[in-house]
Amino acid sequence: MTSDPMPEKSRFVSFALRSALALILFVAVVSIGFGVGVLVQSNPQWAVLSTAATDAQFEERVADYLTRNPEVIADAFEAYAERQGGSTSFSSAQNNNTGHSASRRLTRAERDRQLNEDPDSPVRGNANGNITLVEFFDYNCPYCRQILETLDDLQDANPRLRIVYKE
Repeated sequence: MTSDPMPEKSRFVSFALRSALALILFVAVVSIGFGVGVLVQSNPQWAVLSTAATDAQFEERVADYLTRNPEVIADAFEAYAERQGGSTSFSSAQNNNTGHSASRRLTRAERDRQLNEDPDSPVRGNANGNITLVEFFDYNCPYCRQILETLDDLQDANPRLRIVYKE
């Protein structure tokens, strides 16, 4: 005669009891989660990862920060230029009393020379003219296209005019 450690009826009761306990535990966890969700929705300051700021509030905070710390923009441009392996003249625009030191500030004559005598900038009119007009433009800008007629009139009126284009 073999002895069965647990009769068939006991096994069924044990399985049913474990299933019922698992179901009760599952319902309790879901209920608690739902309750916490409702509580957090009604009081967002309780949520750890709550994003209470709207887009408008966020934009306002960023604009306020950049207004109070404009040197951050120059620092970002310099970091970008360093990453690209190039150099930039944004360091000349930094304010010395902000704690950011520029390697060397450009003089006005040096800035003018960079602006007026850049060999990569297209020149129109008298290339050796002693009057230089720098035209900042955008190929897609309708106003920039409209100014071309005025530039033609200026060039016709003064043969010493040299027009340098900066995109």
